[in-house]
Amino acid sequence: MPSSVLMPNSLVLSGEWLYGADADLVVWLRDARTGHLRWRYSLERVEKGSEYYPQLIVAKGQVFVGGGFNDVTGELTALCAADGRRMWRHAFPESIHDITHFRDTVVAVTRTSVCGMSAVDGEVLWQTRIAPVRMGWEWMAPHGSALLMSSRSDGVLALEGSTGQEKWSLPNPEPTDYTENIEHHAAGGYIYAIGSRMVEAPIPQSDGSVVNGWKSIDGEVRTVSAATGHSQWTRTLPPLGSSLANGSFLYLVSGDLLLALHSHSGATAWSVPLQGPEVHLMVHDGLLLVILPVPDKGDRYPILGLDPKTGEERWRLGMEHPTHPPTAGPPGMALLTTIHQSAKLIAVDTSVGEVIWSTPVKKDVALIAGGDLVYTYDGHIAAYDISTGNSLSG
Repeated sequence: MPSSVLMPNSLVLSGEWLYGADADLVVWLRDARTGHLRWRYSLERVEKGSEYYPQLIVAKGQVFVGGGFNDVTGELTALCAADGRRMWRHAFPESIHDITHFRDTVVAVTRTSVCGMSAVDGEVLWQTRIAPVRMGWEWMAPHGSALLMSSRSDGVLALEGSTGQEKWSLPNPEPTDYTENIEHHAAGGYIYAIGSRMVEAPIPQSDGSVVNGWKSIDGEVRTVSAATGHSQWTRTLPPLGSSLANGSFLYLVSGDLLLALHSHSGATAWSVPLQGPEVHLMVHDGLLLVILPVPDKGDRYPILGLDPKTGEERWRLGMEHPTHPPTAGPPGMALLTTIHQSAKLIAVDTSVGEVIWSTPVKKDVALIAGGDLVYTYDGHIAAYDISTGNSLSG
């Protein structure tokens, strides 16, 4: 997994302050406008060349550091947000998959347990043993009084946030004659389990030969109440691709269509033709932004601005190169980076679908925007004026 996927969780913009963590496990605080260093704190050293960027959570005057993909420390550390002073540290016997802040506790999940600790002093308030998952816990998030946890391989688990007791679970079905990749979304009071399925089948080649490979077949969407785990609706659909849950709709690619399903019933609200199963989706400024990875007839990669309620195309913008997923900017702006060697950071006017400005950047960078600046991060942080794209000193 490229490090740029990890970095958004390792960079937090909070008001006029920018908190970050590097692969060498140094946590720091900088003035978001000037970049001046306020403090830095070094965690335990790891092997050189590690791709581990620890997660950061900033809440109620504290910075919690630990967990995430490829965690090599098994440690959760709480720092004072004002001066970087260590407040407490808790060592686990195994890697931490994810952390979250829930009311006055910080919660960490490992392969075999979930632990709720006092945010103030790190005292363990509760600990729940869980069955080991095959592929790890992908995300954990508060929902009302509960904590929701998702594993692609095993399913969804809901715990009572104050005690750690299990409220309900949604196990993944055991495939029989197919393989299944399941992605979970939580939005609008629902949990969506989106299963894309494949079977082994002979695949014709361009030279007339046939080889054994994998063929996509109809997939399934299961939806349950996030509060109770009770089933809401289930639909079987043509081969499934990218998806996004947002408020009243679930958007997903099915076959050669982009569908919008009503979240409460699963009924189709609208559909539009689409090329390719994997697209980037984001709702911003009352638009559904769709970035297609397949070039059109003019060899340009389309970005579509659709009405999220009707699917009507409001504008279409062609890009020279495919892009990473978009990042929400201030009202009227979306930000994205291209993935070509001569990569660019691009600001798009979401009202008309036109490029406001573009500036060269490195190929794989994470983006975070706030106030009048946008930041790129690839182990080196750089700041740009969000209205012009002009670079400030990095």
